[in-house]
Amino acid sequence: MGRLNGGIRVSFQTIGRTFGGHATLNPAIIDALRDRNWYAVFTLPRIEKSVAKHLDMRGIESFLPTYEVARVWKNRQLAKVILPLFPTYLFVHINSSDRVKVLQSPGVVHIVGTSRGGGPSFGFRSRVFAIQLL
Repeated sequence: MGRLNGGIRVSFQTIGRTFGGHATLNPAIIDALRDRNWYAVFTLPRIEKSVAKHLDMRGIESFLPTYEVARVWKNRQLAKVILPLFPTYLFVHINSSDRVKVLQSPGVVHIVGTSRGGGPSFGFRSRVFAIQLL
């Protein structure tokens, strides 16, 4: 077992196993990764960063694409501001059992495209990867 900052204990055997010098992932983790999909999450306006922090605290993988812009305030000061690329939206990489954690997070309104079929409305995986590469 290892100890991380903040006193959290982690068992490295649950994360991966070593066979003959090659690290392999635990089969349970591989199955969990296969079941996960990318979903768009609609949030309350202007709190996307806060929602991403709450999801991170709950152990949910999220992705908030941002860009930096220079703004001039009334007092003529120049400031760089980091804004979300898609206002009121962020992306989460979850399986069906993690939907409740996402929906209970403060600031989350709903998960886009999951009202009827339970799955993503269209192929987010390739789109999210393309956005991450930018």
